[in-house]
Amino acid sequence: MEHGAGPKALDRLREAGAPLPTGWRKVQDHAKNGIVVQPAAQASHDEVLRWLLSVCWSLCPIDIDDHWLAEIHRPA
Repeated sequence: MEHGAGPKALDRLREAGAPLPTGWRKVQDHAKNGIVVQPAAQASHDEVLRWLLSVCWSLCPIDIDDHWLAEIHRPA
């Protein structure tokens, strides 16, 4: 997840009520390169998408009143 929220975004998300779910692993939390996480193996697409949207709402500095589009990419 690329964002412009600065360093330690996962700490901000935890404070905002959108912590990294139990069993998920932080791969990267970098101010310029964004957040990369590894969801738990049993995490559903719905769970992953809900968390990603909560990240968007928590880290976006402006109000967004538009629709979201999600894509799921699977290894070949």
